[in-house]
Amino acid sequence: MEEFWKQYTRPSVLKGTFPFAVQPNKPLHLITTKDMGRVAAYVMKHRSQYVGQEIELAGDVLTPKQMAEAFSRVQGRSVVYKEIPSWIFLLLFRKSLFDLIQWYRKHGYQANVSSLRESFPGLLTPFTQFLEETDWANAELTYQDL
Repeated sequence: MEEFWKQYTRPSVLKGTFPFAVQPNKPLHLITTKDMGRVAAYVMKHRSQYVGQEIELAGDVLTPKQMAEAFSRVQGRSVVYKEIPSWIFLLLFRKSLFDLIQWYRKHGYQANVSSLRESFPGLLTPFTQFLEETDWANAELTYQDL
């Protein structure tokens, strides 16, 4: 979730446009770095339950359109989702970034958030809560303030 605070996303969202290279209705799995640490600490404390297991983490699952709605609510102004064609990343950036975007567009993560919330109660943050806790709407704050 902290990625949305970066210079290539947040300023535009604060102005009312959420540009992103994934289809508007494609569910995306979101997680905070804080939650990664909290779950890692929990797993280490209860290691016998988790030895040999892989855990795909997510604190929330939202489409880009739903994220734009969440940004709108917390900012108190409309934020419109704008899909960026993935080929732009191939032209302007690196092939590896294009490949990553294609993976998100076609596959993406598959975490079971409901099950994770049961396994790790109180350790996973919904997107709207993250936006509120980080004071997203305060345009004076930057990624470094997190």
